[in-house]
Amino acid sequence: MCGITGSFTFGGLMASEIPFVRWSTDQMHRRGPDAEGFLAMGQAAFGFRRLAIRDLRPEANQPMKDPSGRYFLAFNGELYHTESLKAKLSPATVYRTHSDTEVLLHCLVQWGVERTLPLLDGMFAFAWYDSASSTLALARDRCGIKPLYYARNHRVLLFCSEYDLLLCHDDFRNASLNLHALSHYLRLGFVPDGEAMYQQTCLLPHGYWLTVQGEGKTELKKYADYPWHPPHRAACPLHESIQASVQSQLVADVPVGVFQSGGIDSSIVSAAAFHADRNVEGFTIGVESSDEMDERHVAGRHAQSLGMRHHVRTISSADVLSDLIAQNTRAFSEPFADYSSLPTLLLSQFARGQVKVALSGDGGDELFWGYPRNREAASYLSLFAHGTLPRALRILWKRAVGSGKPIPYNLLKYNNFADFSFQKTFITGSKNWAGRIFPHQADAPFFLQKLLAELETAGDISDFDWMNVLRKIEFDFHLQRVLLKVDRASSYHGLEVRVPLLSNAMLDASYAYPYTDCIQGEQGKVPLRNLLAKNTAYPGISQLPKKGFTVPMGDWANGLLSGRIAERLQVVPNALNSYFDKKEIQHLLDAGKNQTNTWIVWAMFTLFEWQDKRLEPLKADYQNYKLCHP
Repeated sequence: MCGITGSFTFGGLMASEIPFVRWSTDQMHRRGPDAEGFLAMGQAAFGFRRLAIRDLRPEANQPMKDPSGRYFLAFNGELYHTESLKAKLSPATVYRTHSDTEVLLHCLVQWGVERTLPLLDGMFAFAWYDSASSTLALARDRCGIKPLYYARNHRVLLFCSEYDLLLCHDDFRNASLNLHALSHYLRLGFVPDGEAMYQQTCLLPHGYWLTVQGEGKTELKKYADYPWHPPHRAACPLHESIQASVQSQLVADVPVGVFQSGGIDSSIVSAAAFHADRNVEGFTIGVESSDEMDERHVAGRHAQSLGMRHHVRTISSADVLSDLIAQNTRAFSEPFADYSSLPTLLLSQFARGQVKVALSGDGGDELFWGYPRNREAASYLSLFAHGTLPRALRILWKRAVGSGKPIPYNLLKYNNFADFSFQKTFITGSKNWAGRIFPHQADAPFFLQKLLAELETAGDISDFDWMNVLRKIEFDFHLQRVLLKVDRASSYHGLEVRVPLLSNAMLDASYAYPYTDCIQGEQGKVPLRNLLAKNTAYPGISQLPKKGFTVPMGDWANGLLSGRIAERLQVVPNALNSYFDKKEIQHLLDAGKNQTNTWIVWAMFTLFEWQDKRLEPLKADYQNYKLCHP
């Protein structure tokens, strides 16, 4: 876990860019508290904050130059297969460190970006500069585990691990609101890849890389994708794939722990981690006065069955009323509406007291159809024959007449199965309120546009592939919200979180499992459940229903936080004032006792808090910094 930032000025590096790069580097000290670095050459300036995980010596600090001095690299993340990469590099390669950064540097020098990216197994965002050709390349991992934002105009391209820092630069501090992005935020609870909250800025899409030439020409290219029509794979022993993935991600020169939520995925990861290293310890957050959401007892019993040392902390109303909401605003460099970020912040702080790296179980639900909405979608699949609605209407009508049951009206508003699947990822309350509060019709986001274009030319699509379409949408949208949450919450406390279920091997393994193998009756991700049942001494854990990692925000929003939320929503930030219907916001507040509206209320609250209490003070701070550092 580190932070990277930089500037690429078209036509030559300007001295005026140096203060921004140094300031934005300083601002990311929580992402990388162990060291900082700065390097300027040709048209580029790079800044770096380091969280030291592998090879803790200063020699492994960044930005890192190659021996010739022509190339330099700023890299945030971890590569877990450096030995196999070394075996492919020239035997004459000389290594000064044991870091994965240096291995990546040599790969890029010897093979170039395009050949290197498909070979990488890990989580990463990096900036790579060739001073001889005046070319900058930015890249993100195929799953989107690590963030990388950029801003571009006719004069300069900036990049950064934290979004709102870009908006403080003089060229972008007055950028206009991106109405499409705001519309997507109010429905998805975050701003998806391929855009950002303000114009001229963007979150680099996962699985893509961007090249920028010296005169400003840019090109966005895809190197990896989670396909809706996956290549054929023979089913492999999941146990072996997961064990190998977990073992490879335990590599570190600092203590490693594991998040234990009590769910299927984290239980599998924790068992594999403890099997590989008996020193691994587990960390769990419980929820005070909420048996429905509290899984600490399940997590504790699982840890006890393994013989693993287990640590528990409980989140209480006192935590929420103290500094936690303010921490949430500071930690997220963009608006973010998933209130499970609150326990994730506490869990990260709690774990960071004893370890510097933690493994999580994220990804299992998306790869193996684990969500209840996936089972619902499978039950309606036949109604969307060939993905279209007219046949669905006919079948619905026949079924309703024959059974005497009413037509499920909510299905009639979807254009096709892809639209149905996408809208199932929306936050609750958004379908009723987002268009009323903010009356703007947005275009489809980046990954949905790409998917719909592919489906238009695909011809007949089987039921199996329509469910793969659903899985791809879960991967490209819902999973991104989860990964964004974990990255920002953990990096705020200087903790690196790794995701073994999203290794390259696990992505490949998931292709072999059709939805019919994963959804059976009232259960999803059946292969993972079966695997856990065979590898635990805690009977019954594999059959427990999914709870999710969250807090009783509905109760809090209508109780201890009600006054604070109402006061916030009644004062729209100046930058957003002209875009919202204030009467509808008041109507939403009046309807707030309905807990199905909690999420959209929280989305508005976090948006307004971010704009007023995070972004605007940051802009002022940068202006003050420039005065002190001319």
